[in-house]
Amino acid sequence: YIVVGGMPDVVQTYVDTHDIAQVIGRQTEILELYRLDISQYAQGNDKMKIRAIFDSIPAQLNEKNRRFILTAINPKGRQERYADSFNWLADAGVALPCYNVEEPQPPLRLNEKHNLFKLFMGDTGLLVSHAFTEAEIESEELYKHLILGRLSINEGMIFENAIAQMLVSNGYEPYFYVHYNKEKHRNDIEIDFLI
Repeated sequence: YIVVGGMPDVVQTYVDTHDIAQVIGRQTEILELYRLDISQYAQGNDKMKIRAIFDSIPAQLNEKNRRFILTAINPKGRQERYADSFNWLADAGVALPCYNVEEPQPPLRLNEKHNLFKLFMGDTGLLVSHAFTEAEIESEELYKHLILGRLSINEGMIFENAIAQMLVSNGYEPYFYVHYNKEKHRNDIEIDFLI
Protein backbone atom coordinates (compact mmCIF):
# COMPACT_ATOMS: atom_id res chain seq x y z
CA TYR A 1 0.00 0.00 0.00
CA ILE A 2 2.83 2.41 0.83
CA VAL A 3 4.21 2.17 -2.72
CA VAL A 4 0.97 1.57 -4.67
CA GLY A 5 -1.28 3.91 -2.69
CA GLY A 6 -5.05 4.05 -2.87
CA MET A 7 -5.87 5.71 -6.18
CA PRO A 8 -8.49 3.36 -7.70
CA ASP A 9 -6.94 3.18 -11.17
CA VAL A 10 -3.45 2.58 -9.75
CA VAL A 11 -4.73 -0.13 -7.40
CA GLN A 12 -6.57 -1.80 -10.29
CA THR A 13 -3.41 -1.69 -12.39
CA TYR A 14 -1.53 -3.44 -9.60
CA VAL A 15 -4.30 -6.02 -9.04
CA ASP A 16 -4.47 -6.79 -12.76
CA THR A 17 -0.72 -6.89 -13.50
CA HIS A 18 1.34 -7.05 -10.28
CA ASP A 19 3.79 -5.00 -12.35
CA ILE A 20 5.30 -2.09 -10.43
CA ALA A 21 6.53 -0.51 -13.69
CA GLN A 22 2.92 -0.20 -14.90
CA VAL A 23 1.87 1.13 -11.48
CA ILE A 24 4.60 3.76 -11.64
CA GLY A 25 3.55 4.65 -15.18
CA ARG A 26 -0.04 5.20 -14.02
CA GLN A 27 1.09 7.24 -11.00
CA THR A 28 3.31 9.37 -13.23
CA GLU A 29 0.34 10.00 -15.53
CA ILE A 30 -1.77 11.09 -12.55
CA LEU A 31 0.96 13.44 -11.30
CA GLU A 32 1.16 14.96 -14.78
CA LEU A 33 -2.63 15.32 -14.84
CA TYR A 34 -2.41 17.17 -11.52
CA ARG A 35 0.15 19.54 -13.05
CA LEU A 36 -2.08 19.98 -16.12
CA ASP A 37 -5.07 20.75 -13.87
CA ILE A 38 -2.99 23.36 -12.04
CA SER A 39 -2.08 25.09 -15.30
CA GLN A 40 -5.64 24.79 -16.62
CA TYR A 41 -7.78 25.68 -13.60
CA ALA A 42 -5.65 27.88 -11.35
CA GLN A 43 -5.84 31.63 -11.85
CA GLY A 44 -3.04 33.92 -13.08
CA ASN A 45 0.02 34.10 -10.85
CA ASP A 46 -1.36 31.36 -8.60
CA LYS A 47 -0.42 28.77 -11.23
CA MET A 48 3.29 29.15 -10.57
CA LYS A 49 2.82 29.26 -6.79
CA ILE A 50 0.61 26.17 -6.73
CA ARG A 51 2.99 24.24 -8.99
CA ALA A 52 5.99 25.22 -6.85
CA ILE A 53 4.21 24.10 -3.68
CA PHE A 54 3.05 20.85 -5.28
CA ASP A 55 6.51 19.99 -6.58
CA SER A 56 8.16 20.77 -3.24
CA ILE A 57 5.96 18.54 -1.05
CA PRO A 58 8.31 15.49 -1.04
CA ALA A 59 11.39 17.62 -0.30
CA GLN A 60 9.54 19.54 2.42
CA LEU A 61 8.41 16.30 4.08
CA ASN A 62 11.95 14.93 3.88
CA GLU A 63 13.31 17.84 5.92
CA LYS A 64 13.59 17.49 9.68
CA ASN A 65 12.20 20.98 10.33
CA ARG A 66 8.70 19.66 11.21
CA ARG A 67 6.79 22.19 9.12
CA PHE A 68 6.41 23.59 5.61
CA ILE A 69 9.06 26.24 4.97
CA LEU A 70 7.75 28.69 2.39
CA THR A 71 11.11 30.37 1.88
CA ALA A 72 12.45 27.05 0.54
CA ILE A 73 10.42 27.66 -2.64
CA ASN A 74 10.55 31.47 -2.64
CA PRO A 75 13.03 33.37 -0.44
CA LYS A 76 10.68 36.39 -0.46
CA GLY A 77 7.52 34.29 -0.03
CA ARG A 78 5.00 35.40 2.57
CA GLN A 79 2.25 33.23 3.96
CA GLU A 80 -0.54 35.65 3.17
CA ARG A 81 0.47 35.73 -0.52
CA TYR A 82 0.50 31.94 -0.75
CA ALA A 83 -2.55 31.06 1.39
CA ASP A 84 -4.89 30.73 -1.61
CA SER A 85 -2.39 28.44 -3.34
CA PHE A 86 -2.22 26.08 -0.36
CA ASN A 87 -6.01 26.14 -0.13
CA TRP A 88 -6.33 25.35 -3.84
CA LEU A 89 -4.28 22.17 -3.42
CA ALA A 90 -6.17 21.19 -0.26
CA ASP A 91 -9.59 21.85 -1.83
CA ALA A 92 -8.59 19.72 -4.84
CA GLY A 93 -7.63 16.85 -2.51
CA VAL A 94 -4.10 16.88 -3.87
CA ALA A 95 -2.55 17.97 -0.58
CA LEU A 96 -3.53 17.48 3.05
CA PRO A 97 -2.68 20.32 5.43
CA CYS A 98 -1.94 19.53 9.06
CA TYR A 99 -1.83 22.65 11.26
CA ASN A 100 0.12 23.14 14.44
CA VAL A 101 -1.85 23.95 17.59
CA GLU A 102 -0.76 26.25 20.40
CA GLU A 103 -2.09 23.86 23.04
CA PRO A 104 -2.90 20.16 22.64
CA GLN A 105 -6.42 20.54 23.99
CA PRO A 106 -9.87 20.80 22.42
CA PRO A 107 -11.19 22.53 20.54
CA LEU A 108 -8.13 22.09 18.33
CA ARG A 109 -9.51 24.28 15.57
CA LEU A 110 -9.50 27.29 17.93
CA ASN A 111 -5.82 26.62 18.79
CA GLU A 112 -4.52 26.19 15.24
CA LYS A 113 -1.73 28.34 13.84
CA HIS A 114 -2.12 28.77 10.10
CA ASN A 115 1.48 29.90 9.67
CA LEU A 116 2.86 26.60 11.07
CA PHE A 117 1.75 23.53 9.15
CA LYS A 118 2.82 20.36 7.40
CA LEU A 119 1.59 19.58 3.92
CA PHE A 120 1.12 15.93 2.99
CA MET A 121 0.25 14.41 -0.38
CA GLY A 122 -3.34 13.26 -0.82
CA ASP A 123 -2.08 9.77 -1.72
CA THR A 124 0.96 8.00 -0.28
CA GLY A 125 1.62 6.04 -3.47
CA LEU A 126 1.76 9.30 -5.40
CA LEU A 127 4.17 10.68 -2.77
CA VAL A 128 6.52 7.73 -3.30
CA SER A 129 6.26 8.11 -7.08
CA HIS A 130 6.81 11.87 -6.72
CA ALA A 131 9.83 11.42 -4.42
CA PHE A 132 11.74 8.57 -6.06
CA THR A 133 12.98 7.90 -9.56
CA GLU A 134 11.31 5.19 -11.61
CA ALA A 135 14.41 2.98 -11.35
CA GLU A 136 14.46 3.32 -7.55
CA ILE A 137 10.80 2.31 -7.25
CA GLU A 138 11.08 -0.60 -9.69
CA SER A 139 13.97 -2.03 -7.71
CA GLU A 140 13.04 -4.70 -5.19
CA GLU A 141 15.59 -2.99 -2.93
CA LEU A 142 13.25 -0.03 -2.33
CA TYR A 143 10.73 -2.32 -0.65
CA LYS A 144 13.38 -3.97 1.51
CA HIS A 145 14.99 -0.69 2.50
CA LEU A 146 11.60 0.89 3.20
CA ILE A 147 10.50 -1.95 5.45
CA LEU A 148 13.85 -2.18 7.26
CA GLY A 149 14.23 1.59 7.64
CA ARG A 150 17.42 1.76 5.59
CA LEU A 151 16.52 4.48 3.15
CA SER A 152 18.80 7.47 2.73
CA ILE A 153 15.76 9.72 3.11
CA ASN A 154 13.50 10.40 6.04
CA GLU A 155 11.32 7.31 5.60
CA GLY A 156 9.15 8.63 8.43
CA MET A 157 7.76 11.12 5.91
CA ILE A 158 6.19 8.26 3.97
CA PHE A 159 4.62 6.65 7.02
CA GLU A 160 3.43 10.00 8.41
CA ASN A 161 1.86 10.71 5.03
CA ALA A 162 0.07 7.35 5.15
CA ILE A 163 -1.30 8.15 8.62
CA ALA A 164 -2.41 11.65 7.56
CA GLN A 165 -4.16 10.12 4.55
CA MET A 166 -5.91 7.53 6.75
CA LEU A 167 -7.04 10.14 9.26
CA VAL A 168 -8.47 12.43 6.57
CA SER A 169 -10.16 9.55 4.74
CA ASN A 170 -11.87 8.62 8.02
CA GLY A 171 -13.23 12.14 8.46
CA TYR A 172 -10.66 13.53 10.90
CA GLU A 173 -8.89 16.85 10.60
CA PRO A 174 -5.31 16.17 11.73
CA TYR A 175 -3.26 18.61 13.78
CA PHE A 176 0.19 18.43 15.33
CA TYR A 177 1.83 19.95 18.38
CA VAL A 178 5.40 21.10 18.94
CA HIS A 179 6.48 22.78 22.14
CA TYR A 180 9.60 24.91 21.78
CA ASN A 181 11.71 25.17 24.94
CA LYS A 182 13.15 28.71 24.87
CA GLU A 183 15.69 27.99 27.60
CA LYS A 184 17.15 24.97 25.79
CA HIS A 185 16.59 26.44 22.29
CA ARG A 186 14.99 23.25 21.00
CA ASN A 187 11.71 21.39 20.74
CA ASP A 188 11.12 19.30 23.82
CA ILE A 189 7.66 17.90 23.02
CA GLU A 190 6.44 16.74 19.61
CA ILE A 191 3.14 15.05 18.89
CA ASP A 192 2.89 14.10 15.22
CA PHE A 193 -0.91 13.87 15.06
CA LEU A 194 -3.79 15.09 17.20
CA ILE A 195 -7.47 14.59 16.40
